[in-house]
Amino acid sequence: MITVLAALTAAAAVLVPAALAWTSDQTVWLDSNGAAGPGRVYIGPTVADDLMPSGWFIAEVHGTMSYWRPAMWTPTKTRQVCGTTEDAPYYTASSTTGQVGLDAEMVFARPITSGTCADVTVPTLHSYFQIDAGNGRGFRHLTPIGGHPTTVPDEHVYSYLLHPSAGEVGFRLYDNQTAADNYGELGINVREATPWDCYGFGYDTLGFTSLTACTIAFGDNPVVAT
Repeated sequence: MITVLAALTAAAAVLVPAALAWTSDQTVWLDSNGAAGPGRVYIGPTVADDLMPSGWFIAEVHGTMSYWRPAMWTPTKTRQVCGTTEDAPYYTASSTTGQVGLDAEMVFARPITSGTCADVTVPTLHSYFQIDAGNGRGFRHLTPIGGHPTTVPDEHVYSYLLHPSAGEVGFRLYDNQTAADNYGELGINVREATPWDCYGFGYDTLGFTSLTACTIAFGDNPVVAT
Protein backbone atom coordinates (compact mmCIF):
# COMPACT_ATOMS: atom_id res chain seq x y z
CA MET A 1 0.00 0.00 0.00
CA ILE A 2 2.86 2.40 0.75
CA THR A 3 4.22 1.76 -2.74
CA VAL A 4 0.81 2.38 -4.31
CA LEU A 5 0.30 5.65 -2.43
CA ALA A 6 3.77 6.80 -3.40
CA ALA A 7 2.99 6.08 -7.04
CA LEU A 8 -0.27 8.01 -6.80
CA THR A 9 1.43 11.02 -5.25
CA ALA A 10 4.18 10.99 -7.88
CA ALA A 11 1.65 10.73 -10.70
CA ALA A 12 -0.49 13.54 -9.31
CA ALA A 13 2.50 15.84 -9.14
CA VAL A 14 2.80 16.10 -12.90
CA LEU A 15 -0.05 18.62 -13.04
CA VAL A 16 1.72 21.29 -10.96
CA PRO A 17 5.30 22.61 -11.27
CA ALA A 18 7.71 20.58 -9.15
CA ALA A 19 8.46 23.48 -6.83
CA LEU A 20 4.81 23.64 -5.73
CA ALA A 21 4.58 20.87 -3.15
CA TRP A 22 1.54 20.09 -1.02
CA THR A 23 0.41 17.90 1.85
CA SER A 24 -2.25 15.31 1.04
CA ASP A 25 -5.33 15.13 3.23
CA GLN A 26 -6.61 11.68 2.33
CA THR A 27 -6.69 9.07 -0.41
CA VAL A 28 -9.82 7.07 -1.20
CA TRP A 29 -10.22 4.21 -3.66
CA LEU A 30 -12.97 3.54 -6.17
CA ASP A 31 -13.07 0.00 -7.57
CA SER A 32 -14.65 -0.27 -11.03
CA ASN A 33 -15.86 -3.81 -10.27
CA GLY A 34 -19.39 -3.93 -8.92
CA ALA A 35 -22.83 -5.43 -9.20
CA ALA A 36 -24.14 -7.28 -12.21
CA GLY A 37 -26.88 -5.73 -14.37
CA PRO A 38 -28.93 -5.97 -16.36
CA GLY A 39 -29.17 -2.29 -17.09
CA ARG A 40 -27.88 0.75 -15.25
CA VAL A 41 -25.36 0.09 -12.48
CA TYR A 42 -23.63 2.55 -10.16
CA ILE A 43 -20.38 1.47 -8.53
CA GLY A 44 -19.58 3.04 -5.17
CA PRO A 45 -19.86 5.61 -3.82
CA THR A 46 -16.69 6.13 -1.86
CA VAL A 47 -16.61 9.20 0.39
CA ALA A 48 -13.99 11.77 1.42
CA ASP A 49 -14.49 12.13 5.18
CA ASP A 50 -14.74 15.27 7.32
CA LEU A 51 -14.16 17.96 4.75
CA MET A 52 -15.04 21.37 6.18
CA PRO A 53 -18.03 22.99 4.42
CA SER A 54 -16.97 26.18 2.61
CA GLY A 55 -13.39 24.89 2.24
CA TRP A 56 -11.68 24.54 -1.13
CA PHE A 57 -10.30 21.14 -2.10
CA ILE A 58 -8.72 19.50 -5.11
CA ALA A 59 -9.39 15.86 -5.96
CA GLU A 60 -6.60 14.34 -8.07
CA VAL A 61 -7.79 11.16 -9.76
CA HIS A 62 -5.36 8.58 -11.11
CA GLY A 63 -5.88 5.13 -12.55
CA THR A 64 -7.03 3.01 -15.47
CA MET A 65 -9.67 0.32 -15.82
CA SER A 66 -11.56 -1.99 -18.14
CA TYR A 67 -15.31 -2.20 -18.62
CA TRP A 68 -14.87 -5.50 -20.47
CA ARG A 69 -13.66 -8.91 -19.26
CA PRO A 70 -10.02 -9.72 -20.09
CA ALA A 71 -10.81 -12.07 -22.99
CA MET A 72 -12.55 -9.26 -24.88
CA TRP A 73 -9.19 -7.59 -25.48
CA THR A 74 -8.01 -10.47 -27.67
CA PRO A 75 -8.90 -9.95 -31.36
CA THR A 76 -10.73 -12.78 -33.10
CA LYS A 77 -12.42 -13.24 -36.48
CA THR A 78 -15.49 -11.48 -35.11
CA ARG A 79 -13.87 -9.02 -32.72
CA GLN A 80 -11.49 -6.10 -33.16
CA VAL A 81 -9.70 -3.96 -30.59
CA CYS A 82 -9.68 -0.28 -31.48
CA GLY A 83 -7.22 2.22 -30.04
CA THR A 84 -4.10 1.51 -28.00
CA THR A 85 -4.58 -0.56 -24.87
CA GLU A 86 -2.34 -0.62 -21.81
CA ASP A 87 -1.20 -3.96 -20.39
CA ALA A 88 -2.74 -3.69 -16.90
CA PRO A 89 -4.45 -1.20 -14.59
CA TYR A 90 -2.33 0.99 -12.33
CA TYR A 91 -4.28 -0.28 -9.31
CA THR A 92 -6.64 -3.21 -8.79
CA ALA A 93 -8.42 -4.79 -5.85
CA SER A 94 -9.38 -7.85 -7.88
CA SER A 95 -7.57 -11.05 -8.80
CA THR A 96 -8.98 -10.50 -12.30
CA THR A 97 -6.81 -8.26 -14.42
CA GLY A 98 -5.79 -7.69 -18.01
CA GLN A 99 -5.54 -4.97 -20.61
CA VAL A 100 -7.32 -1.67 -20.00
CA GLY A 101 -8.84 1.06 -22.15
CA LEU A 102 -10.40 3.66 -19.84
CA ASP A 103 -9.36 6.24 -17.28
CA ALA A 104 -11.50 8.73 -15.34
CA GLU A 105 -12.25 10.86 -18.41
CA MET A 106 -11.48 8.99 -21.62
CA VAL A 107 -12.00 5.73 -23.46
CA PHE A 108 -8.65 5.26 -25.18
CA ALA A 109 -9.24 1.69 -26.42
CA ARG A 110 -12.23 -0.62 -26.77
CA PRO A 111 -13.24 -3.93 -28.31
CA ILE A 112 -15.98 -4.06 -30.93
CA THR A 113 -17.91 -7.04 -32.32
CA SER A 114 -19.48 -5.33 -35.34
CA GLY A 115 -18.30 -2.81 -37.88
CA THR A 116 -14.68 -1.69 -38.12
CA CYS A 117 -12.37 0.55 -36.14
CA ALA A 118 -12.84 3.16 -38.86
CA ASP A 119 -16.37 3.55 -37.50
CA VAL A 120 -15.20 4.09 -33.88
CA THR A 121 -13.72 7.23 -32.35
CA VAL A 122 -10.94 6.55 -29.82
CA PRO A 123 -9.85 8.22 -27.74
CA THR A 124 -13.18 9.75 -26.80
CA LEU A 125 -14.65 11.34 -23.68
CA HIS A 126 -16.99 9.45 -21.37
CA SER A 127 -19.10 10.51 -18.37
CA TYR A 128 -18.87 7.32 -16.27
CA PHE A 129 -16.88 8.96 -13.44
CA GLN A 130 -19.20 11.07 -11.29
CA ILE A 131 -18.63 13.32 -8.27
CA ASP A 132 -20.98 14.59 -5.60
CA ALA A 133 -19.19 17.86 -4.85
CA GLY A 134 -21.10 18.42 -1.61
CA ASN A 135 -22.94 21.43 -3.02
CA GLY A 136 -26.46 20.00 -3.01
CA ARG A 137 -26.51 19.11 -6.70
CA GLY A 138 -25.83 15.40 -6.24
CA PHE A 139 -23.70 13.14 -8.41
CA ARG A 140 -22.67 14.59 -11.78
CA HIS A 141 -19.84 14.25 -14.25
CA LEU A 142 -17.69 17.30 -13.53
CA THR A 143 -15.31 19.08 -15.86
CA PRO A 144 -11.71 18.65 -14.71
CA ILE A 145 -9.53 21.68 -14.07
CA GLY A 146 -8.39 23.01 -17.43
CA GLY A 147 -11.41 21.64 -19.30
CA HIS A 148 -12.23 18.31 -20.88
CA PRO A 149 -9.12 16.66 -22.34
CA THR A 150 -8.59 16.28 -26.06
CA THR A 151 -5.72 13.80 -25.66
CA VAL A 152 -5.02 11.10 -23.08
CA PRO A 153 -2.54 12.21 -20.38
CA ASP A 154 0.47 9.92 -20.15
CA GLU A 155 -0.11 9.31 -16.41
CA HIS A 156 -3.94 9.35 -16.59
CA VAL A 157 -4.26 12.06 -13.91
CA TYR A 158 -7.14 14.54 -13.72
CA SER A 159 -7.84 17.20 -11.10
CA TYR A 160 -11.20 18.58 -9.96
CA LEU A 161 -11.88 21.67 -7.84
CA LEU A 162 -14.39 21.08 -5.03
CA HIS A 163 -16.12 23.61 -2.77
CA PRO A 164 -18.52 21.62 -0.54
CA SER A 165 -21.27 23.58 1.17
CA ALA A 166 -24.20 21.25 1.79
CA GLY A 167 -22.84 17.76 2.42
CA GLU A 168 -20.03 15.26 2.05
CA VAL A 169 -18.01 14.71 -1.10
CA GLY A 170 -18.45 11.36 -2.85
CA PHE A 171 -17.23 9.55 -5.96
CA ARG A 172 -18.85 6.81 -8.05
CA LEU A 173 -18.75 5.14 -11.47
CA TYR A 174 -21.61 4.40 -13.86
CA ASP A 175 -21.94 1.38 -16.15
CA ASN A 176 -24.93 1.04 -18.47
CA GLN A 177 -24.80 -2.78 -18.56
CA THR A 178 -22.93 -4.62 -15.81
CA ALA A 179 -19.96 -3.88 -13.58
CA ALA A 180 -19.35 -7.52 -12.70
CA ASP A 181 -16.74 -7.91 -15.46
CA ASN A 182 -14.92 -4.62 -14.73
CA TYR A 183 -11.46 -4.39 -13.17
CA GLY A 184 -9.09 -1.61 -12.16
CA GLU A 185 -9.34 1.04 -9.46
CA LEU A 186 -9.22 4.82 -9.36
CA GLY A 187 -7.05 6.32 -6.63
CA ILE A 188 -8.47 9.67 -5.53
CA ASN A 189 -6.23 12.00 -3.54
CA VAL A 190 -8.30 14.73 -1.86
CA ARG A 191 -6.23 17.62 -0.56
CA GLU A 192 -6.63 21.18 0.58
CA ALA A 193 -6.32 23.76 -2.17
CA THR A 194 -3.46 26.17 -1.45
CA PRO A 195 -2.43 29.58 -2.82
CA TRP A 196 0.23 27.78 -4.88
CA ASP A 197 -2.56 26.25 -6.96
CA CYS A 198 -3.51 29.74 -8.13
CA TYR A 199 -0.09 29.90 -9.79
CA GLY A 200 0.23 26.24 -10.79
CA PHE A 201 -3.16 25.84 -12.45
CA GLY A 202 -3.82 29.53 -13.10
CA TYR A 203 -6.36 31.57 -11.15
CA ASP A 204 -8.57 32.04 -14.21
CA THR A 205 -8.51 28.30 -14.93
CA LEU A 206 -9.79 27.79 -11.38
CA GLY A 207 -12.67 30.22 -11.98
CA PHE A 208 -11.38 33.30 -10.16
CA THR A 209 -11.32 36.83 -11.60
CA SER A 210 -7.91 37.71 -10.18
CA LEU A 211 -4.83 36.15 -8.63
CA THR A 212 -5.53 38.05 -5.41
CA ALA A 213 -9.07 36.66 -5.12
CA CYS A 214 -7.76 33.14 -5.65
CA THR A 215 -4.89 33.33 -3.16
CA ILE A 216 -7.13 34.92 -0.50
CA ALA A 217 -9.75 32.20 -0.95
CA PHE A 218 -7.23 29.40 -0.76
CA GLY A 219 -5.08 31.04 1.90
CA ASP A 220 -8.03 31.25 4.28
CA ASN A 221 -8.97 27.68 3.61
CA PRO A 222 -10.36 25.52 6.47
CA VAL A 223 -9.21 21.95 5.98
CA VAL A 224 -10.92 19.50 8.33
CA ALA A 225 -13.98 19.85 10.51
CA THR A 226 -13.23 19.91 14.27
